[in-house]
Amino acid sequence: MKIKISGIFILLLCSLNVIGQYKAKIELNEGVKAYENGEYQKAQEHFENSFSENPAYTKAIFNAGNAAYLNGDFEAARDFYNKYIGSKENKFERAEALHNIGNSYLKNFKEKKDENSLIESINYFKKSLRENPNDQETRYNLAYALNQLQQNKEENKEDNQQQDENKDQDKKDQEQKDQEKRDQDKKIKTKKTKTKKIRNKKIKIKRIKTKRKIMKKERVIKKKKKRKKEKCLKNK
Repeated sequence: MKIKISGIFILLLCSLNVIGQYKAKIELNEGVKAYENGEYQKAQEHFENSFSENPAYTKAIFNAGNAAYLNGDFEAARDFYNKYIGSKENKFERAEALHNIGNSYLKNFKEKKDENSLIESINYFKKSLRENPNDQETRYNLAYALNQLQQNKEENKEDNQQQDENKDQDKKDQEQKDQEKRDQDKKIKTKKTKTKKIRNKKIKIKRIKTKRKIMKKERVIKKKKKRKKEKCLKNK
C-alpha cells in the first residue's frame, strides 16, 4: 500500500538549479528538504506555498498530498491530489494521484474499520486502472481491498448472526424467567390459598366448639332451673 512518489523530487531539484532565486522554487526546495527529514507538516506547508506562488508547479501540490498523507491527514491529502488531477491531462499522472487517494481510504479502513472507506478505496483503484490498466501495484491493491471487503461482509454477517442468536437466547432466558416467576407466583398463591383454607377451617372448628360449649352450658343451666322449680313445687 505505497504512495506514488517516484521521480517527482528529482525533477523538482533539477529545476531548482536553473532559477533557484525565485520564491516558489525556494519554497519547493525547502519542502523537499523537510520531506526527506520526515518533517511532513513543514514540508506540506512549503509545497503549498510553492504552488500558491506559481500554480504551474503542479508537482508541488502532488508532493503536498504525499506529505499530508504521511502526516496522517488523509482528507487534506485527497484535496491536494484532486487539485493535481484537475490540472493534468496525462492519464498516467492522473492514475498516480487516483492510486494515492485509494490508498488514503484504505488506510482509513485499516484504522477505523469503516466499510464506506473500503468501498471508496475500491472505487479509486478502479478509476486509477482505467487511466493506467498496466499498473500492477494498483491492481494488487484493488484485489486486496476487494478481499478485505468480502472478509468484512462475512465478519459482519457472522456478527449479525451472533447478535440474532444472542437476542434469541436472551428472549428464551427471559421467557424462562417469566415462566419461573409465574410458577413461583402460582406456588405462593396456592400456598396462601391452602393456608387460608386451613385457617378458615380452624376458625370454623373453633366456632363450632364455642357454640357447643355455649349450648352445653345453657342445657346445664336449664336443667338446674328445672330441678329448682320441681323442688319448690314439692315443698308446697
